[in-house]
Amino acid sequence: GAGFAPGGMAAMFEKLDQSSRLNDSGGFPYLRSHPLTTERIGEARSRLGTVPAAAPASVVEHSLAQARARVLMDPRVDALRRWQTLDTDRSANSLADKLAAATGSALASTLLRDWARADAALANAQALLRGASTPEPRAERFVQLLAVQSMLARGDAQRATALLQPFAADVSRPVMLLNARAALAATPAGAVPGAVLNPRAEELQTWVAVHPADAEAWSLLGQTWSRLNQPLRSLRAEAEARYAVGDLTGAVDRLRAAQRSARTGGGSDFIELSVVDSRLRDIEGLRRQLAAEERAAQ
Repeated sequence: GAGFAPGGMAAMFEKLDQSSRLNDSGGFPYLRSHPLTTERIGEARSRLGTVPAAAPASVVEHSLAQARARVLMDPRVDALRRWQTLDTDRSANSLADKLAAATGSALASTLLRDWARADAALANAQALLRGASTPEPRAERFVQLLAVQSMLARGDAQRATALLQPFAADVSRPVMLLNARAALAATPAGAVPGAVLNPRAEELQTWVAVHPADAEAWSLLGQTWSRLNQPLRSLRAEAEARYAVGDLTGAVDRLRAAQRSARTGGGSDFIELSVVDSRLRDIEGLRRQLAAEERAAQ
């Protein structure tokens, strides 16, 4: 579905199988709980005939994703300054490499809050796409969303919202999160949220119901509920964000805060309170289990 050849799964299993036979140092922990067998490899190969062929993934979009990942992997100032200099690199020959250099520089400049250089790098990326011999709609979307991120980083919610307008029918996670951030930025604390935040809260709530391990979505949902004066739902969302990153103590703290808020009149949503109580029991039980396992291992 992502545009990658399904044969790669079977080929990966075969390479792992060969490597594990040659390596007895225990360097393949994945294989302990997922042992490779001829049946597993055969099953992967059998899927080749049942999966319809998909269009290959865009090399340009893949290069842009690589550049973004490299920048985000090391957010130290000196590393960001190195990535920022990519906008002066003249060694790139292909469109993919040139766009990767431009977008990597734009992201690094945004994180460094060097707005002039970020704008110059974004303009360069957009010019490269306009001059491309073949259209690259996915790459154009990537650059546009990076521009939205840059506008939000500098507090320009109006421009960010305008840049998001072409993606009104886009229901992907990146667009949903950027829309939520733009709505929060456009609704300062103390302002009447009106109809701006309610749709974003509903979108995020629907998303986390299906993707409960998405810490960023939970965190944004917590901020949105807080702005909508829903403290109980906000605290529960904050707890789920902590739980999603493995911070069980932080999750318990937020859930207990939600219970205190309900007792002092901070919320009358009895359904949400019952969810809070249930989640608190589950997480505290998990904490006790992990503590017992840790003591037994000592």
